[in-house]
Amino acid sequence: MKLRKLNQLKKSLKKLQIILCISLVVWVAGCTIHPRTGEVEVDVPETIHIEPGSSPSNGKFCPPGQAKKGRC
Repeated sequence: MKLRKLNQLKKSLKKLQIILCISLVVWVAGCTIHPRTGEVEVDVPETIHIEPGSSPSNGKFCPPGQAKKGRC
């Protein structure tokens, strides 16, 4: 009696598993990707000019953590 119920349970679980797999495949197949079309214009400067002595630290930059260690 118990063996019969166990076999029925296994069969019903197998059917449920198949139904879930089919549902998942159909759900994922419904997803689509729509790429955006159009043009993007980006202005990039040709060169970057940095003048010596223009930084607020005047060449005395100390990376974070190094001052705490006493290395600056």
